[in-house]
Amino acid sequence: MNDKFFSLPEDKQNRIIQAGYRIFANNSYKKCPVGKIAEEAGISKALLFHYFRNKKELYLYLLKNGGDITINALRESGCLEERDRFKAMIMAMQTKIALMKKYPELSRFMIRSYFEKDEEVCSEIKAYMEQNEHIRSERFIASEEGTAKSHLLMMYKTMQLAVEGYLFEKLFCNDLDPDKMEKEFGSIVNYWSQLFKEKKDSESEGEQDE
Repeated sequence: MNDKFFSLPEDKQNRIIQAGYRIFANNSYKKCPVGKIAEEAGISKALLFHYFRNKKELYLYLLKNGGDITINALRESGCLEERDRFKAMIMAMQTKIALMKKYPELSRFMIRSYFEKDEEVCSEIKAYMEQNEHIRSERFIASEEGTAKSHLLMMYKTMQLAVEGYLFEKLFCNDLDPDKMEKEFGSIVNYWSQLFKEKKDSESEGEQDE
């Protein structure tokens, strides 16, 4: 990536970034028309490739930028410091929903990138996602030991698979409605929270009986 991109006026940088999110958010990586990104940004395709050597470099920059924006928002929300894991999940979900409303194309891009399978970028996307996923899973099961930790890890994996299927359906049915998603995600998290509490209470009673 050419560092001259960061020497551009902020409004010009933002035009390029937003054009990238807008076009990539509605196209697969392979079919994304890079010339259209340049056109919407108000620059030539040659100039776009002066700042980013190729489509892959632009795509991965947008991925990292979107991830940084999301992480910063999560930090500001306080959810990363919240000790109640299920409350933290609700806070994180609310933060991401707020981002969807504020930056719809960025959010759609980030969701779409999760399902991108093009060989040119999928290994980098996978590495990026796995790094963040490891941090989330470790935070979710932190402070628990033994059977409770095993139950939590299985619960987390089950929730992850459920969310993946949910997002896939919403994305490709063009039904990314933030308010609807907030309500449905909230119900899912509350259900699992209650389930874990009941399971833990039941095991605690069993230990007392012994």
